[in-house]
Formats: sequence, C-alpha cells, structure tokens
Amino acid sequence: LNVLGDDKHNHFFLVLSHTLANVYGMEGYFKSALEIDKEGIRISEELNSPRNKVTFLDNKANCFMYSKQLDSAAYYFNECLKIDIAIGEKKQVADTYANLGMLSMFKNDSRAAEQNLLKSISILKAIKQKPNLIRTYTALADVYKQQGRYDKAYATQLEKEAINQQLISEKKEAA
Repeated sequence: LNVLGDDKHNHFFLVLSHTLANVYGMEGYFKSALEIDKEGIRISEELNSPRNKVTFLDNKANCFMYSKQLDSAAYYFNECLKIDIAIGEKKQVADTYANLGMLSMFKNDSRAAEQNLLKSISILKAIKQKPNLIRTYTALADVYKQQGRYDKAYATQLEKEAINQQLISEKKEAA
C-alpha cells in the first residue's frame, strides 16, 4: 500500500486494502478493519465496481458478526447477497448464504442456519466449488449436532469427507 502511495483508485489498491482489512478483522482489530472497509466501499462506489464493493461489505459484516453486533452483520450480509445476485457471482452468492448460516448459528437459530447452509451447498455443488463445499458441510454438521440430530450430523460429515478425499485425489493427480 505504501508503494502505491496516493494512487487509491485502482484495482490493486482495493485488493491490498481488502486483504489488510481481513487481517485486521481476523486479529480482532475490528475498528481498524471497519475504517479500511469504509474507504474501500467509498472508492469502489466511485469506480462503479460492485465486485470490489461487495468484498468490503462482506468483511464489514464479518467484523460485526464476530464482535456480536448481529443486526448490523445481518444487514451487511443481505446487502452482499443483493449485489452478488445482481452481478451473477454464484460462488459469492453461495459464500454469502454460508455466512448467513453462520450468523444464524450466532443467533441460536439452527433452523435458519440449516436453510442458508443448504442453499449454499446446493449452489456450491452446481458450480463444483469443493473447498467451500467442505467448509459449508462442516458448518452444517455443527448445526445438526446443535439440533441433536446426530444421524444427520454423521451423514453430513461422511459427505464432507468424501468430497475432501476427491479433492486430495485431484490434487495428487494434478501434481
């Protein structure tokens, strides 16, 4: 970011800013992350770049979710979903449904969590996005455990492991 200096209206600045905001968010420095997100959203709007804007909105929503500001998180995840659907980013739509599923778990609403995670899984299967599918199956298994539906949790875990094995085989084959 220092190398780019004042040249903030370009793709690289936005990508680097988003990465830094993610790091701050994951480290629990939510205020710093949200400041970067605010600037990133502003620049993305000036550049008319919804793809970049949604990355900052997603980070913002995650910061709110992990700082227990759940209503704000829900608002921003739903804003992400609107943009993702409008620009046709299926992987991002699936990721946002997964995030809404996680948010529902934070709210102790396992029914909504299950519905959102199943929507995500359906999309991820259709676009063959195995790494995200594994992560979403993990969350769904947790929902089933939370509901006391251990048979469903076990079946979901088996499905996740099968996909994980496929992914490992594909990587070995490619190597």
